[in-house]
Amino acid sequence: MEESPDEIEVCKILLDLGNMFRESVCRWGCKRRRSSGGGGGGEFSARNIVKVLSPDTPLSFCPTTESDDNKHSQKRSREEWKREIEGLTHCKEMLIQQLETVRVHYDTQRLYNLKLKAMKQEEKRRRQQQLLTSSFHKQQEAFVRLIGPARSVAQQLQYPVIVGQKDWFSAQGFANNGFGPDLNAAAAAESMKKAMYAEARRSRMNKLKIRGRRRP
Repeated sequence: MEESPDEIEVCKILLDLGNMFRESVCRWGCKRRRSSGGGGGGEFSARNIVKVLSPDTPLSFCPTTESDDNKHSQKRSREEWKREIEGLTHCKEMLIQQLETVRVHYDTQRLYNLKLKAMKQEEKRRRQQQLLTSSFHKQQEAFVRLIGPARSVAQQLQYPVIVGQKDWFSAQGFANNGFGPDLNAAAAAESMKKAMYAEARRSRMNKLKIRGRRRP
């Protein structure tokens, strides 16, 4: 079996793959082994030593742009926090005002609701009073219609006693003769009174019977 030119080219590349890729060497600063000889690194030895400015200030820091940038960034963050706090404070004040407005509106609506409830109770009481008054008048009229005939009979029977009392007693034997009233006349008056009550009772019973028949 013969290989194609492409396969041959791929085999050459695979054989030369170890020479094409090698381990890269670190070019940045790193610690050396203790066993290695030689002096310290040039980068570390070349660092400038800052002298002490005075006995009162033994510590001294090298002025670099990095510290200035940090201070600037910190200052900027503080200003941002300050603006955010101011915005939140303003938002809080607005919410407090809105809450007060809502509370005033709630109190107004609550008072109006109580007023409407009081008006409703007053109207209900007035209607109940009207119904009671109307019912009382109807019962009174029915009672008057019921006892009207018996009352008229009683008035007719009592008329001689109430209006013509003197003539009636004279006709029944009560004379001014100094001997007192006639006992027979008193018995007759008592009998008439009982008859009058019986007639009135009979009339009421008849009315009640008629009224009971009319009811469904």
